[in-house]
Amino acid sequence: MLNRIVFGQTISEPQPVPGVDRSQNFEQEAIIDEEIQPHCVGRVHFQASWWPARCEQEVTLVRGQIVSVVGTDNITLLVEPR
Repeated sequence: MLNRIVFGQTISEPQPVPGVDRSQNFEQEAIIDEEIQPHCVGRVHFQASWWPARCEQEVTLVRGQIVSVVGTDNITLLVEPR
């Protein structure tokens, strides 16, 4: 656990997984451009650009499906079905 002091209070934070960032609150949607199989990389359209994307759930995401962006793993977006 990491501890950090903010305005005189100590806040504990879980250790991050190297390369994976779920700290940002994306709360945005992307559109599947290239099918994503479970734990495999496909492609999404997000913020006016195309990005590699992966879903860690046991679902297949098909072209045109709207998904939520929940984090990043280097330049790969982590997405989940809405």
